[in-house]
Amino acid sequence: MMKKILCLFLAGVLISLPLSMLQPSFVMANQKVFRKVTPADNQRALQLLEQANILRSSKKYEEAISLYTKAIHINERLGGYAGRAYCRFMLHDYEQAERDANTSIHNRSARDLLLPGMMGMAEYVRGICRYRQGKYAEAEKDLRIAANSRYGTDEVKQLYQTCKEKAAAVQK
Repeated sequence: MMKKILCLFLAGVLISLPLSMLQPSFVMANQKVFRKVTPADNQRALQLLEQANILRSSKKYEEAISLYTKAIHINERLGGYAGRAYCRFMLHDYEQAERDANTSIHNRSARDLLLPGMMGMAEYVRGICRYRQGKYAEAEKDLRIAANSRYGTDEVKQLYQTCKEKAAAVQK
């Protein structure tokens, strides 16, 4: 009798093991999972972003890209993608710049839009990158946003008009 109970118990354990492994995890496949960031990590990432912004202003783009990348690896929720996109754009790496600009736009929060200079930077970079790659219809949308932001210089507004004309010509 004891042998029978032990066999039933072991059979139950063996049967329930695979079922417990098949239970869905608490994270959906398309859900972004961030690692735990300590306050020290956060402070280090902010310092790196600040240094990268200074290097970008000094036109030391390759060094700035390195620091933006390090900051993103530490805490990507702080940003850095728009600055890195701008640096890559200035180095004529349009595909990578467009990818970073896309990520910046996708990850942007409402708080980010309130920061001075944030609204329009990623659209500006993405729009010009798309324009240089001949994607006029896509570039037109971004350049319209950039033209109405702080990046809306006469040059950007002229480029928007040119892009609008080229997109219309391609559509015909």
